[in-house]
Amino acid sequence: SGLGALTFIILFLFGLFLGEVDVHSDERSNNNSASKKTPLFYQRRFWELLMDMVLIVISFVSAYLIRFEGAIPPQYTPVILKSLPLIILLKLAAFYYFGLYRGLWRYISIHDLVSIFNAVSLGSILCVFSMTIIFRFEDYSRGVFVIDWLQMIILVSAVRILQRVWKEAFAALSQGEKRVLIMGAGDAGEMVLREIKNNRHLNYQPIGFLDDDPKKIGCHIHGLPVLGSRRDIPTFVQKKRIDEILIAIPSAKEYDLEEIIDYCTRSGASYRVIAGIIG
Repeated sequence: SGLGALTFIILFLFGLFLGEVDVHSDERSNNNSASKKTPLFYQRRFWELLMDMVLIVISFVSAYLIRFEGAIPPQYTPVILKSLPLIILLKLAAFYYFGLYRGLWRYISIHDLVSIFNAVSLGSILCVFSMTIIFRFEDYSRGVFVIDWLQMIILVSAVRILQRVWKEAFAALSQGEKRVLIMGAGDAGEMVLREIKNNRHLNYQPIGFLDDDPKKIGCHIHGLPVLGSRRDIPTFVQKKRIDEILIAIPSAKEYDLEEIIDYCTRSGASYRVIAGIIG
């Protein structure tokens, strides 16, 4: 049922979240030795594979339900049962070919979504081709494969995006102790914020941004507001109970940096000049 599938997905995502810290610590320590894989790594891949198998079954069966308006004619039940094993195999092979099991779902990007589209499309083409060669496409509804293709793109993408949303939601509930402002609402500042959200060991709780570009003030980056400019550092340090200011402006000139540091010193908060990604 739909409720059962949703329950399985939620439990699956929760399991991935619980294993996140160990997976990352292992992957970082083995960054220069790709051949070393931990048991947790293989366990994670197994659950990802199982999830996709469940999605393939749900999508294919529900495509028949949609095609026949909620009631699958009895003559199609044997067709579904005999074709599902081959469909699962072909689609998983396409997913593997396009690298869907090489990345981490928490870092899903536009590139990954394009790979999902290509993998699902190739899987559907292989299924139609195989059904034609093996079964001569007899007793199959062509509309089912179109519906299934659309549903698979949505389901496979949604589950991976949901894992990232799930992880960030839990991260928000377990924010660090240090309340920080990020000076610089550009690419470097956005990168710093992502690193803070992805790395709970930093023990930071980001409160907002500061930037000297008046057009950015009032805007939001990943849900955090751009509060003001460098001159507002003392005000917001006191108002927001800020412990530390992360200066993320790699292109800042020396006299600008000195002025920003001066405002930080006057505010009473500690500061760090971020040259790149937080280490």
